[in-house]
Amino acid sequence: MANKKQGEKSSGATAAAAPLVPDEIPPLPPGEVSLHHGLTVIEVSDPADLTALLANSRIAPLVLARIGPTSAVVSPKSAPRLLLALAKAGHTPNVIGEP
Repeated sequence: MANKKQGEKSSGATAAAAPLVPDEIPPLPPGEVSLHHGLTVIEVSDPADLTALLANSRIAPLVLARIGPTSAVVSPKSAPRLLLALAKAGHTPNVIGEP
């Protein structure tokens, strides 16, 4: 059996398996839409408002990630606790869908 040089492709019947997770997820082409199931998103009108919410010790632990200047992802299981924490902080959010 001959040794292959590094980088040489195998001519055998089995090819190297593609990685399970790509190195980089390409951006969506123009006009495409992406839907993420099982996520709760909190949106505010001003980036400073989200920064202030994330500084709140009752709210910050309920947020999984900030995904933009005015939005963050929350675990759906945490939504009821987030609503309570927002109310205690003096906010009355507009809830879209079921918490």
